[in-house]
Amino acid sequence: MRIRSLYYRNFLRSKEASGFPEDRITLYAVDRNKKTKGTIADDYHITNIPTIIVVKDGKEVGRVVEYGKTGKWDKEFADIFSE
Repeated sequence: MRIRSLYYRNFLRSKEASGFPEDRITLYAVDRNKKTKGTIADDYHITNIPTIIVVKDGKEVGRVVEYGKTGKWDKEFADIFSE
């Protein structure tokens, strides 16, 4: 739980630094079985937690799963927004 809390705090710091509007971010709670109310986890094929998915105009433009491909998830996240 502590790792996820740290990840979430770092996500919030990155989001704040980006200046991205708060009202354009939606967070979904996913249980240990990767299920949500409704079908959002299935729709986006959530297999690991945490997963951050960036959607623009209804289409996925990028995602960071767990610690990212490089272990520098915050840089990967910033790279998605800079594209």
